[in-house]
Amino acid sequence: MSQINLQHIIRKLQVRKSKRGGHSENSITTKWDSSVSPSGFSGSRLLAVLTACLLIFAGCEDYGLVGEKIFDEDVELETYTIPVGEIGTVEDTGYMGNLPFMSIGHYNDQEFGEVRAVGLIRPRRTWDIGDIDTIEEGDRVRLRLNFNTEMYGDPDSETDFELYRISEGWRGNQILTGDEISYDTSQIIGGFSVGGSGSESDSVLIELHPDWIAEYNGYLQMPGSNQDSLDNIYRNEFHGLAIVPVSGDSKIVFSNMLPIGDQENNETDFARLVVDNEDPEIGRRTIPLYDWGTGLTRTSPENAQVEGLPLHNTLESYIEIDLGLTTESFRGRNIVNVELVLFQDQDGLEMSLPAGHERLSISQSRIHLIDESRVKRDFIFNRSPSFIAVRDSVDNGFRFNITSYANSVIHSTPPDGKLYLSVQSMNGLLHSTKIQSQSAPEARQPKIIVTSIKDPEE
Repeated sequence: MSQINLQHIIRKLQVRKSKRGGHSENSITTKWDSSVSPSGFSGSRLLAVLTACLLIFAGCEDYGLVGEKIFDEDVELETYTIPVGEIGTVEDTGYMGNLPFMSIGHYNDQEFGEVRAVGLIRPRRTWDIGDIDTIEEGDRVRLRLNFNTEMYGDPDSETDFELYRISEGWRGNQILTGDEISYDTSQIIGGFSVGGSGSESDSVLIELHPDWIAEYNGYLQMPGSNQDSLDNIYRNEFHGLAIVPVSGDSKIVFSNMLPIGDQENNETDFARLVVDNEDPEIGRRTIPLYDWGTGLTRTSPENAQVEGLPLHNTLESYIEIDLGLTTESFRGRNIVNVELVLFQDQDGLEMSLPAGHERLSISQSRIHLIDESRVKRDFIFNRSPSFIAVRDSVDNGFRFNITSYANSVIHSTPPDGKLYLSVQSMNGLLHSTKIQSQSAPEARQPKIIVTSIKDPEE
């Protein structure tokens, strides 16, 4: 018979020391406690379930353990470690447009390189939103940005930005890391500064040059009744604005690009054009954005100090894992639990930052099982992960329960594809870390920890 996964029928565990071959060995002893029954089971119903299980076991030629011994004798568990087969970095590109956040700024991180983030925005034509049809005389048009509480770099620094016309076509849902969208610096359309952590406001209202407003208004007033056709003309000819860091290279901030909850009463604002008129009957109107994104570029670090495999949630770098598991890896035992354990060198990463500087924290990592025929970037972006792990705050480890994958190996039906590790999600924020590799100290190397039922004859 195939090996049985007993993780659901084990009830009481006690740690027992046993000595074999002169060495102390920690093992876990398991007994069936007849006084404990699953929630909602009466004694008679539980007896019926156990009887059915025994009949199933009895119909198998070789089930590894005698059914009655599961309940009448101690079941001893053993835990052992298997090294990961192969683990390495994949360099790729990831989507940076029409996400919940837009990155803007400039920061040189000795571990992860010099990062420059140029914001890209294009407001909507407003015929389909009902708030405003055109910009009238007396209207004051400004761009509003509201910043997330997280930032990357020196929170006390100040960064200056200028707005320029974008000079080439682009689409928010097609912007990838490494894309550099050109812009015309001959005329400044607007400017603003983001202050240090002691600044009073987490939002800015940016005055826009009248020439640009007039140009934009011309597209709002285009004659014609075929709005789809007019919208295509607008997208192809009017390219929007680039938000460019021009001085100060010590931080990157993140603008909220989507509303959270009720827009009308939401304290967390989001990016849009604000149109104010002194006439109280007209008051304030808003124009949402049609497209947005980040032109993100990164240079390779020159003086990285922390060993490990770099990971970026932008998918500029993620990790391919070959577990190297075979049927023989499990010693012919009934497995109870199998974990893949990976470590982040949190102390080393924190020490690599200048005093007071910050990186966005890593709380979660994810593994996708991807067939080689798939585009990995798209699969990771669009699909739910096969496995998720939360970072342990004590040892900074990520522990993935891969028991289901191990069972497929045992039954000679391993799924097609390879395992790919990424962190956080692709949402416009910038998360980076390093996973310790097979060159790390043995205790911190990638590993697979197997818990199985020990052969009672040993």
